[in-house]
Amino acid sequence: MTLAWRGQGTRIQYALMASGAVDANYRLIDECRVSNDQDRSEELDASNHDTPGRFREYVAGMRDVQWTIGGNWLPQVQSHQDVATMYNNGTTYQFRIDYPQITPHMRWQITGVITQFSHTYDANTLASWTGTIRPAGAPTLVTYT
Repeated sequence: MTLAWRGQGTRIQYALMASGAVDANYRLIDECRVSNDQDRSEELDASNHDTPGRFREYVAGMRDVQWTIGGNWLPQVQSHQDVATMYNNGTTYQFRIDYPQITPHMRWQITGVITQFSHTYDANTLASWTGTIRPAGAPTLVTYT
Protein backbone atom coordinates (compact mmCIF):
# COMPACT_ATOMS: atom_id res chain seq x y z
CA MET A 1 0.00 0.00 0.00
CA THR A 2 1.28 3.46 -0.90
CA LEU A 3 1.99 6.23 1.58
CA ALA A 4 1.08 8.89 -1.01
CA TRP A 5 -1.33 11.56 0.21
CA ARG A 6 -3.55 14.39 -1.05
CA GLY A 7 -3.24 18.01 -0.05
CA GLN A 8 -6.88 18.30 0.99
CA GLY A 9 -7.09 19.17 4.68
CA THR A 10 -3.88 21.22 4.72
CA ARG A 11 -4.22 24.21 7.06
CA ILE A 12 -2.39 27.53 6.96
CA GLN A 13 -2.22 29.43 10.23
CA TYR A 14 -0.61 32.69 11.30
CA ALA A 15 0.26 34.56 14.48
CA LEU A 16 0.33 38.34 14.54
CA MET A 17 3.81 38.42 16.08
CA ALA A 18 7.37 37.98 14.86
CA SER A 19 8.40 35.41 17.49
CA GLY A 20 7.31 33.58 20.62
CA ALA A 21 3.89 32.41 19.41
CA VAL A 22 2.19 29.51 21.20
CA ASP A 23 -0.75 27.42 19.95
CA ALA A 24 -3.32 29.90 21.33
CA ASN A 25 -1.81 32.73 19.24
CA TYR A 26 -2.33 31.03 15.88
CA ARG A 27 -5.40 31.69 13.72
CA LEU A 28 -6.57 29.80 10.65
CA ILE A 29 -6.57 31.60 7.30
CA ASP A 30 -10.11 30.81 6.17
CA GLU A 31 -10.71 29.09 2.82
CA CYS A 32 -7.01 29.13 1.98
CA ARG A 33 -4.79 26.65 0.18
CA VAL A 34 -1.13 26.11 -0.57
CA SER A 35 -0.70 25.77 -4.31
CA ASN A 36 3.03 25.06 -4.17
CA ASP A 37 6.27 25.56 -2.36
CA GLN A 38 9.53 26.23 -4.11
CA ASP A 39 12.97 25.56 -2.71
CA ARG A 40 15.99 26.20 -4.86
CA SER A 41 19.69 26.80 -4.46
CA GLU A 42 21.85 29.21 -6.40
CA GLU A 43 24.39 27.67 -8.73
CA LEU A 44 27.82 29.21 -8.23
CA ASP A 45 30.25 28.64 -11.06
CA ALA A 46 33.50 27.35 -9.54
CA SER A 47 35.13 26.61 -12.91
CA ASN A 48 38.76 27.60 -13.30
CA HIS A 49 41.82 26.98 -15.47
CA ASP A 50 42.29 23.56 -13.89
CA THR A 51 38.71 22.39 -14.58
CA PRO A 52 38.99 18.98 -16.30
CA GLY A 53 37.32 18.18 -19.62
CA ARG A 54 35.94 21.67 -20.27
CA PHE A 55 32.90 20.92 -18.07
CA ARG A 56 31.88 23.69 -15.74
CA GLU A 57 32.02 22.97 -12.02
CA TYR A 58 29.24 24.22 -9.77
CA VAL A 59 28.81 24.50 -6.03
CA ALA A 60 25.59 25.23 -4.18
CA GLY A 61 25.01 28.78 -3.06
CA MET A 62 22.30 30.38 -0.95
CA ARG A 63 18.91 28.67 -0.79
CA ASP A 64 15.70 30.48 -1.63
CA VAL A 65 12.29 29.13 -0.60
CA GLN A 66 8.75 30.45 -0.84
CA TRP A 67 5.20 29.24 -0.39
CA THR A 68 2.41 30.33 -2.73
CA ILE A 69 -0.90 30.53 -0.89
CA GLY A 70 -4.35 31.78 -1.83
CA GLY A 71 -8.01 30.95 -1.97
CA ASN A 72 -11.44 32.51 -2.06
CA TRP A 73 -11.20 36.25 -1.34
CA LEU A 74 -13.35 37.02 1.70
CA PRO A 75 -12.60 40.64 2.66
CA GLN A 76 -15.33 40.55 5.30
CA VAL A 77 -13.50 37.79 7.23
CA GLN A 78 -10.95 38.79 9.88
CA SER A 79 -8.23 36.36 8.75
CA HIS A 80 -8.29 37.86 5.25
CA GLN A 81 -8.16 41.38 6.68
CA ASP A 82 -5.14 40.24 8.72
CA VAL A 83 -3.38 38.85 5.62
CA ALA A 84 -3.86 42.24 3.91
CA THR A 85 -2.52 44.01 7.00
CA MET A 86 0.50 41.68 7.20
CA TYR A 87 1.30 42.40 3.55
CA ASN A 88 0.84 46.17 3.98
CA ASN A 89 3.06 46.21 7.10
CA GLY A 90 5.88 44.34 5.36
CA THR A 91 7.18 42.91 8.63
CA THR A 92 7.80 39.34 9.77
CA TYR A 93 5.09 37.16 11.27
CA GLN A 94 4.87 33.52 12.27
CA PHE A 95 3.16 31.01 10.00
CA ARG A 96 2.63 27.29 10.11
CA ILE A 97 1.41 24.98 7.41
CA ASP A 98 -0.12 21.82 8.84
CA TYR A 99 -0.56 18.48 7.07
CA PRO A 100 -2.93 16.64 9.45
CA GLN A 101 -3.86 14.09 6.77
CA ILE A 102 -0.53 12.25 7.08
CA THR A 103 0.85 10.22 9.96
CA PRO A 104 2.80 11.40 11.77
CA HIS A 105 1.26 14.85 11.32
CA MET A 106 3.78 17.24 9.75
CA ARG A 107 4.10 21.02 10.01
CA TRP A 108 6.22 23.72 8.41
CA GLN A 109 7.08 26.42 10.96
CA ILE A 110 7.98 29.67 9.24
CA THR A 111 8.92 33.13 10.39
CA GLY A 112 8.41 35.16 7.27
CA VAL A 113 7.00 38.03 5.27
CA ILE A 114 4.13 38.15 2.81
CA THR A 115 5.90 39.55 -0.25
CA GLN A 116 3.12 39.33 -2.82
CA PHE A 117 -0.63 39.80 -2.46
CA SER A 118 -3.07 40.10 -5.35
CA HIS A 119 -6.76 39.62 -6.12
CA THR A 120 -8.80 38.40 -9.07
CA TYR A 121 -12.30 39.70 -9.69
CA ASP A 122 -13.63 37.91 -12.74
CA ALA A 123 -17.32 37.92 -13.66
CA ASN A 124 -17.23 34.19 -14.42
CA THR A 125 -15.35 32.89 -11.37
CA LEU A 126 -15.22 33.38 -7.63
CA ALA A 127 -13.24 36.33 -6.30
CA SER A 128 -9.86 34.97 -5.26
CA TRP A 129 -6.48 36.01 -3.89
CA THR A 130 -2.90 34.79 -4.01
CA GLY A 131 0.08 35.60 -1.89
CA THR A 132 3.66 34.55 -1.31
CA ILE A 133 5.28 33.80 2.03
CA ARG A 134 9.06 34.23 2.05
CA PRO A 135 10.92 33.06 5.17
CA ALA A 136 13.23 35.34 7.12
CA GLY A 137 15.47 32.38 7.97
CA ALA A 138 15.42 28.62 7.69
CA PRO A 139 11.91 27.09 7.88
CA THR A 140 11.53 24.00 10.06
CA LEU A 141 9.60 20.83 9.22
CA VAL A 142 8.42 19.12 12.42
CA THR A 143 5.95 16.53 13.60
CA TYR A 144 3.06 17.46 15.90
CA THR A 145 0.18 15.80 17.73
